[in-house]
Amino acid sequence: KMKLSDVEKISIIINKMFEHKTPLIKFFTLNGVEYGFISDLDNISFGEYIDLDNNISDWQNMHLAMNVLFRPIKQRLGKKYIIEEYNLDNKIVIQDMPLSAVMGSIFFFVSFRDRLIKSYDQIFNQTGEKSLDAISNFGRKWGWYQSIYALAGGDVTRFEDITELNVHKCLTMLSFMKEKQELENKQIKNKINK
Repeated sequence: KMKLSDVEKISIIINKMFEHKTPLIKFFTLNGVEYGFISDLDNISFGEYIDLDNNISDWQNMHLAMNVLFRPIKQRLGKKYIIEEYNLDNKIVIQDMPLSAVMGSIFFFVSFRDRLIKSYDQIFNQTGEKSLDAISNFGRKWGWYQSIYALAGGDVTRFEDITELNVHKCLTMLSFMKEKQELENKQIKNKINK
């Protein structure tokens, strides 16, 4: 029941919002504590990446993702700074961070994630078909948990150690494991068909 002119004005505003690239804000102060953006996403742990990937697209859990990206600064000298280690307990405090810092970090992380998807297309490659079979449902239900399980060799006592490893080390191993499994499956299929 809106006027066409109002719909057009709103559409223009929304389109401009998506055209404008929000700048990354590296620092902000909250409750007297200075926070800094994680300086090198390539050196985050697998667990940090999972927390980011699982929460960055859910506004209700955005503070969990921001807790990975922004941390209290321990030491600062000019533009260089050292942030605290990742701490799950900071997630409530960071809920009040500036929205501009949230928006800029989302765009920054999405470009990082896109780069990972291209680099490790072996494990991120999706067929595009949304299947309802048991395997697809299992994958949707368990998500990253299956990757941790695979890297830990099914040993639950190693899960925490796996999540502390570098994200690239884990994604490289997952790519290797998937390609190896696919080759072994082809060999088995070829033997059966002979």
